[in-house]
Amino acid sequence: MSEEYERVTGSIVRTTEKALLLTSDTLGYDIWIPKSVCGKISARELDEFSGGDEVRLFVAEWFVKKEGIV
Repeated sequence: MSEEYERVTGSIVRTTEKALLLTSDTLGYDIWIPKSVCGKISARELDEFSGGDEVRLFVAEWFVKKEGIV
């Protein structure tokens, strides 16, 4: 069974080894997104992102629903 993903867009505030802090006008708040729930995104690796980068992440559907991101 393959994992389903939802697209989440925003700006990276901060990164750690295991997560990305994302801010979005759509969300209205910052949220930590574990890298482990993110799908592969284009040619960039998750570890290449840094503060200020505008991103479009593919996040596991179950996490999006759990956190109320949609």
